[in-house]
Amino acid sequence: IFTDAFIKSWSPWFYKQLVEPSEALKRKIVIYSYFFIMASVLVAFFVSIISKFLLPFFVSEEYYQAHEFILWIALGYMVRGVYQILFPYLVHIGRTSFLLVITTSAALVNLVLNYLLISSYGVIGAAYATLGAFIVSAVLIFWYQQKNYYMPWLLGVKFEK
Repeated sequence: IFTDAFIKSWSPWFYKQLVEPSEALKRKIVIYSYFFIMASVLVAFFVSIISKFLLPFFVSEEYYQAHEFILWIALGYMVRGVYQILFPYLVHIGRTSFLLVITTSAALVNLVLNYLLISSYGVIGAAYATLGAFIVSAVLIFWYQQKNYYMPWLLGVKFEK
């Protein structure tokens, strides 16, 4: 809920900023993106911590152990938020066709990881697999975005040739 709400308010602002972006404006976008990512991590851990105390108010006793899954699911959706904050770059540069590659790759990774991790770790393996698939999609979209539309993600770091 947190990441979806943020992205819905972020996207219109983001597209306006990219009309004529300066290096300073690109740095500002990156800094805001980092704040979003840090806030998402905090929300994921907060949700995970309080889930153990809140679950008894929402589910019957047989589901109290679900709190063990919540950290992995929350981290997965935090990583999905990273994907969502990078997605508008592809829209901006008109390269959304690469999303087919990203989605297919993540789906295949999810299937393979589900097969391997559920047989090794039981049901929680599905949560691990989902996190793994979301990481793959976030890494691929980051790589493609950076390749096609440079942003100063490593603030202040200069690479020499």
